[in-house]
Amino acid sequence: MGQKFAVFIAYDDEPNTKRYSAEFQTQDEYVKGWQSALKKAHHTSGQKSVISCGCRGKGAKRLYVRSLPNSDTFILIKAANTGTEHDPSCVFFDLDARHTGLKGYASNVVRINNEGTMSIRLGIGMTEKDPPEKSEVPSLPQIQRPEGGQASMTLSGLLSLLWTEAGLNVWYPNMAG
Repeated sequence: MGQKFAVFIAYDDEPNTKRYSAEFQTQDEYVKGWQSALKKAHHTSGQKSVISCGCRGKGAKRLYVRSLPNSDTFILIKAANTGTEHDPSCVFFDLDARHTGLKGYASNVVRINNEGTMSIRLGIGMTEKDPPEKSEVPSLPQIQRPEGGQASMTLSGLLSLLWTEAGLNVWYPNMAG
């Protein structure tokens, strides 16, 4: 898995940027302090903050705080479409869609929201319907793929995307075998 780096949080009402080390973010003894810092930086706190990753990547490397549903837990997520700004060893690094299987899809098929969630347009509905009755009308010829890419994702494409997002396509030195 990716490596955690220091995180910098600048609040609008404080002159200094606060640095939170990778150890502070991950060690059990600092959980309450880290969650308190994330809660303060979350948009619902009324504070305005700018959060950035301390990895060696290029760019702003903006991060946001996300509140997990039905929980008092907060986590950091990368800003939408900023994965390439991070160092390849960073936990927030992500390949550019042009260099993955996503390049074959139109730009609106997979959208990453500011909360870090994905919206995916599938070629089929998620509910099962009865098959249509056979018709005497001949089927239409195959339509050519539009130049901007496919307008929706197949189930095979969804499985491939989930596999990649879970990190199952990468070998890490700590893996057994």
